[in-house]
Amino acid sequence: MSLEDNYMDMIRAGQEGSDKINKSIPEAWRPRSEIGTDGGYVISTPRPDGNTPGAEEILREAKLDPSEWVVVSHRRSRWQTYNGDWLESFRVNVVPIKEHSAPDYDLEQVLDSVSKWKPGKTVDSPGDLTAVYSVGDTQYGKDDTPAIIDRVFKSFNEAVEHHKYLTKKYSIGQIALPQLGDCIEGMTSQKGKVMGRHDIGVSEQVRVGRRMLLAQIKAMAPLASKIIVPVVPGNHDEVQRFLVSRPEDSWQIDVVASVEDICKENDFLKDRVEFRYPAADDSTITVNLSGTLYGMAHGHQSRDMVKWWSGQVMGRCSVADAEILNVGHLHHYRSQNVGPRLFIQNPSMDNGSAWFRDKSGLDSAPGIISLVVGTGFDPRRELVVLGGNNG
Repeated sequence: MSLEDNYMDMIRAGQEGSDKINKSIPEAWRPRSEIGTDGGYVISTPRPDGNTPGAEEILREAKLDPSEWVVVSHRRSRWQTYNGDWLESFRVNVVPIKEHSAPDYDLEQVLDSVSKWKPGKTVDSPGDLTAVYSVGDTQYGKDDTPAIIDRVFKSFNEAVEHHKYLTKKYSIGQIALPQLGDCIEGMTSQKGKVMGRHDIGVSEQVRVGRRMLLAQIKAMAPLASKIIVPVVPGNHDEVQRFLVSRPEDSWQIDVVASVEDICKENDFLKDRVEFRYPAADDSTITVNLSGTLYGMAHGHQSRDMVKWWSGQVMGRCSVADAEILNVGHLHHYRSQNVGPRLFIQNPSMDNGSAWFRDKSGLDSAPGIISLVVGTGFDPRRELVVLGGNNG
């Protein structure tokens, strides 16, 4: 042993260095699965970076039969181990295929009934006020689509009759049909778990949404010299959530834009119906209805939309100057004066909200909102809920 070695032994305190546990897999991405009768998730075994497994491989790894389960969404994680190698793993959300079985009714027959439906005889009426018939959260595809279709039809039959009543009292020359989002149940909400209650697929939901909106326009168009259809996107109608995208990447926006294309081909509708959309990267809109600034948002922007609205005012955002803010999302009716302004929350039009019942212990009656707006006119005067379970 050299003098240098003896010297190092003399000055060294003892065993040096810290203990380490070599974790090559982050705890959150440890392979596992949690599956219930209505679905669940699977986290795959880590693989070398770039060795991406197929959906069937991940399902079989979790001992799930690919003929009985379907992947509805996925997320990828990538990390570097202590030895410098890169690994990746996938978390997939799955639901039983049996929940996606064909509905026990003829969808084409249902859609055919939409195209054949016509309103009763109506009369055009010029004037300086706007009658509003606001629709939100139809969520076609949830549980029982024919029941939703029937409910929307009944609501607009009632709206036609209600409009005749309004035109006997007021000078109404314009009708607005706000579309508040969530026209379909979609497949993005709750990480895809909502697909467990689908009775029709997403493309069919969109098709129903288009035809139902066209039916609403055909019902109301003969009643006024101008029809305005403003729209905002919802959360159920988001096209995807895998990547960050603009809020107007929405099936609700697509439904309205497609119906606009249809109306342009009709001599009666092309100059009578106007469509309004949010600006790029915006999920809200304000439209001038006979001198009243009417703001719209789906309502998923905040749990407290009244407080959220005040922030929009401070930031001079698109609904900052709105005298009325109309939202949906929470599936129950509410109206509130906010200083000189009015906040209105639509009920849903779906088959009753189990979500709202579980949250509050109460059932919320469906319906569409009707009111009259215009310069100097108090919008609370004719604020009512139409349709739903009323007759």
